[in-house]
Amino acid sequence: MPNVKQVLNAVVSQVQQMKAVVNQQVFFASRPFVTANNWMNSFAVFGPDFA
Repeated sequence: MPNVKQVLNAVVSQVQQMKAVVNQQVFFASRPFVTANNWMNSFAVFGPDFA
């Protein structure tokens, strides 16, 4: 019979790992949009110099 505390710890660490993976995927998925948005903003600021 496994220790209840060990089982709970294993479950908790599994959930935290899954959350970390999901957060990472969301972060990488959103990065291109953030980069494009920043590029557009900086282009709007420096636009007259480039024109």
